[in-house]
Amino acid sequence: MKYQNVPGIRILEASVNDSFTPFTHTASGNNQLIVQPGTQNVTVDFAVINYDLLSNNRYYYRDGYLYSVDPRTRLVESVIQALIR
Repeated sequence: MKYQNVPGIRILEASVNDSFTPFTHTASGNNQLIVQPGTQNVTVDFAVINYDLLSNNRYYYRDGYLYSVDPRTRLVESVIQALIR
């Protein structure tokens, strides 16, 4: 499988020890997450954005819906409303 484009990755939010933790900004403008020693749990939510339509991709997500696509015809077979937290 060879992708035509390198997908973009976007960090959405983070939790430290099950509490939302905002990112801080470095002097150069980069986001950073500061985690203290002894931290037991870090969760990072992210999204990978890839618009390639490869023949073996069967599911696509957009606007709160998951689409099942026929790999041969590329037609949508079913639409499932996704659970958004």
